[in-house]
Amino acid sequence: MIRPLRLLSALDAWGWYFIRPRPRPGVRPRIVFHIGPHKTGTTSIQALLRTNRRRLRPSCHILLAKDPPLRGFLNKTNRASRKGNTKGLASGLKSSAEAIAAEALTHPLTLVSSEDLMGRLPTRFGRVGLYPLAAPLLSSLSSACRNLGVDATFVIYQRDMDSWTESLIRQLNDPEVDAAPQAFRIAHGLEETWEGLTHRVREAVAPAPLLVISFEEEVQSKRLGTALVQNAGVPQRVIAHLKWPRPRNVRSSQSAIPD
Repeated sequence: MIRPLRLLSALDAWGWYFIRPRPRPGVRPRIVFHIGPHKTGTTSIQALLRTNRRRLRPSCHILLAKDPPLRGFLNKTNRASRKGNTKGLASGLKSSAEAIAAEALTHPLTLVSSEDLMGRLPTRFGRVGLYPLAAPLLSSLSSACRNLGVDATFVIYQRDMDSWTESLIRQLNDPEVDAAPQAFRIAHGLEETWEGLTHRVREAVAPAPLLVISFEEEVQSKRLGTALVQNAGVPQRVIAHLKWPRPRNVRSSQSAIPD
């Protein structure tokens, strides 16, 4: 007996493989992937997008982690993160990536946001390194968009590396973890700067552009996510009427900085 949820998951992953819509004549839909990383205010940004779905329509279609077809893609990335096996990963992701690109064909602008698009939180499942699965995961999305005639842009936030590492250590909440950021990075094979990851991502998504946004500059504005929606192309008149939720996962009730 096939379980209904398992059947729906299979349809999410494979349904678009056999029936692939094509771009409408004369129209180049756009899709913007907000790829995180974790610990850069992603939960607050996704709360902003979730709260304002209706306000952002019809100028921008939103896809978050629980929305099909993004859910099907993330299910596969999560399994790959647990197993740590990249063999055949790109081919396995093809249909799920095409489902996301196909969703964008019926909208002038689609904004996708999930920090798991590069893989799970570093150090989870005993993984070593800074998003080692990012290149094959993002390459599959870029290729799917290119093949279906969707213009893709990738957006990544960058946070001071020591601040980011300290936030990661706090989330792990393990007394055995070395609280010194540099020692923690060495122990888990994490790089000292974002330079290497940014280079790998830029190469993986090419020819699609990669936009880098400063986490610290956004936090100072007290409206985290502003640069994302602005660079995505959401009209200023729409942005002016957005409802800004309280920051999520702040360090204390007195702090407005997402951790």
